[in-house]
Amino acid sequence: MEVYIEIMYRMYFFLFTSCFINCLGFSQDAPEQWETYFTDFYGEVGAVTVDLSYQNETQVQSHPVSIKMVVQLLETRENGMPTEKEFDLIYDIEDEVLLFSKQALLEVGAIVTAGNHETYFYGSSALGLDSVIGVIRSRHPDRRIELLEAEDPEWNTYWFVLFPPDLELLKMNNAKQLAYLLEREEYSGELMFKFILRFKSLKMRKKFYNAIKDEEFELIEERIDNEALPYVLVLGRKEALILESINETTTYLFLSALNFKGAFDSWKP
Repeated sequence: MEVYIEIMYRMYFFLFTSCFINCLGFSQDAPEQWETYFTDFYGEVGAVTVDLSYQNETQVQSHPVSIKMVVQLLETRENGMPTEKEFDLIYDIEDEVLLFSKQALLEVGAIVTAGNHETYFYGSSALGLDSVIGVIRSRHPDRRIELLEAEDPEWNTYWFVLFPPDLELLKMNNAKQLAYLLEREEYSGELMFKFILRFKSLKMRKKFYNAIKDEEFELIEERIDNEALPYVLVLGRKEALILESINETTTYLFLSALNFKGAFDSWKP
């Protein structure tokens, strides 16, 4: 299953990024922060793509309506992902929704499962779906297309359907940070990393360290600050500059900290 998911990820990520940039005309310097991950949808593996830039935006009040567009896929690869031709058509349909909606919609993500491609938007008001979907269906009579909308002032669809789970987000941040590190300096072999963790109490911080001290982490610093989890622990250990290795270490620290009511904060060289 892990190999299958990895193959799906690489193929979908390549197809998505190439089609997204070429078909929609975005440059690599655009502020969007698109990420793709895979998750289980009722026993079926699906690809989720989400623009993480909206986690730091204040669009909730101005765009309280969640809109989902479902497009039936007629051509898929062996792994269930759309062909490039299908991607082109999906983006054409998305453009039509943006055109006929007569308002500035925010595209925040997409989900691909077997047979369907779902695109998620947020709007400032209801679209008047009958007229919009009628025009779009008339242009594409050979496939099933649905538009669904709901009041969603808290952006629950974004946060609970599209936004990646904590461990997926951790791995995404690891990849970005490692790429940034390797771009700035030429490193080879191993490098000493500092791992920062936070705990609710001094007691929990001590218990955590006693539980992981046999894992060859060096105690670098203990301090208290004014954050919600004020008891800070900084650990050091040499790590190979390989994403899989960094993911393994940070996942271990993340899950171990949870057992002691703590949180993994970040890492740095």
